Amino acid sequence: MKIKPPKLNIPDDNPFAEDILERKESAQILTQFISTIKEPYVLAIDSPWGTGKTTFIQMWSQSLKKDDYPCIYINAWENDFSDAPLVSLIGEIDAGIEGIKLSKGLKTKAKRNIAKVKKVGSLLLKKSIPIIIKTATSGVVDVDKAYGAAMSEMAATTASDIIDKYSTDKKTIKEFKKSLSKFVLDVSPKDKKGNTKPLILFIDELDRCRPNFAIELLEKAKHFFNIDNIIFVLALDKEQLGHSIKSMYGVDMNVDGYLRRFIDLDYNLPETSADVFCNALFSKLKIADYFSGKTKSNHYKELLTTLIKLFKAFNFSLRDQEQCISRLNIVLRTTTPDSFIHPIFLGALIILKTANHQLYTHITKRDANSNDIRNFIANTKEGKEFLSSDYGTILKAYFDYTQHTNIEAKTDLINTYQQKLNNSGLSNENRVKTDAIFNLFIFLRSDCNYDIIKYLTKKIEIAEQFIQN
Repeated sequence: MKIKPPKLNIPDDNPFAEDILERKESAQILTQFISTIKEPYVLAIDSPWGTGKTTFIQMWSQSLKKDDYPCIYINAWENDFSDAPLVSLIGEIDAGIEGIKLSKGLKTKAKRNIAKVKKVGSLLLKKSIPIIIKTATSGVVDVDKAYGAAMSEMAATTASDIIDKYSTDKKTIKEFKKSLSKFVLDVSPKDKKGNTKPLILFIDELDRCRPNFAIELLEKAKHFFNIDNIIFVLALDKEQLGHSIKSMYGVDMNVDGYLRRFIDLDYNLPETSADVFCNALFSKLKIADYFSGKTKSNHYKELLTTLIKLFKAFNFSLRDQEQCISRLNIVLRTTTPDSFIHPIFLGALIILKTANHQLYTHITKRDANSNDIRNFIANTKEGKEFLSSDYGTILKAYFDYTQHTNIEAKTDLINTYQQKLNNSGLSNENRVKTDAIFNLFIFLRSDCNYDIIKYLTKKIEIAEQFIQN
């Protein structure tokens, strides 16, 4: 077994070698699409938080580099300490030159031109930009609110000064774009038809940034970098970004209309099934090693199936799934191989801790109603289907038995199922399920001093004490 999944490896010659989310096809589609674009373009890779956007764009970026596209990756969240997104953007592009395949002469030329870009960019002072952006966006952006302090300062100057400064700033922006165009030509090779391959700027984690930083970076990217052969690829959660926009411009802001000013096209990453992701993660962590003994031959399947079914029922993100499996992995690593871990029950408890912590707490205190637990799981189609399965039947039995706190109640429960088995009219299917439940109850009763809830939840809490970097 391994403590945590190995660090993602993206081989230069085979970027999708570890494509456990099966997104190579999406990269191929998008590569074909951008190969037809010559004008300035902004493409948004839209997917909820924790669904593998970063992994995808890193793999796709490497795939594009393999095809001689110049690519630069920028983590916006790591730069939002800055009060000047434009400076951060130019700085990251400057640093990204080293990752582009260039001859010594071209690299020197590119650095010389990016130095000009930095010099001219430094003249684009924040306080002079609101008028230009408001004009460029036809007033759709309420920059008076966003840049209130700057506008107040400008109001103290004469109208003539403002007009003169506006004209100067327009010239500065024109010079900025001219220098930037030269830089793009330096780093962008020609394809077989003699066309310039665009520079691809990947901006990741934009939706995690401070609202004012995210919005200003988006505006700067669109208005100052809108030159031929530059394509921005934004990896983001548009719903989350929408909250940032409304926090800046008001709850009545038309978010979709606003974003259409800056984003030319959205691409929704296809969802990855829990089956594919869990199987891949179990394999990477070598969890099967824990169940290598013959006596536990079915427990691996029981645990994996329970996790997959409940992940689907509660619509867990990939990140939530990974956290649950990491927690499970620590539980297994801190448990001796000869211990009985009650795989179906353990898997359900780990998931319920994330899905409904309040209910999980009631379960640990044994004051949860087993019907409430069932209803919570059965609240979705997938959850209802799982509870009607063989594994779901066992899980319901665990909850029925463990939520009783005295021996008499547990004995009554066992007797009830004994009577069901004595019923000659019981169908074969129901008899099999009833027999499985009855045998489980007998097994759990075999050690009256064994507190299964306390045993498993203590292991889960121990796992919480580990901090994985």
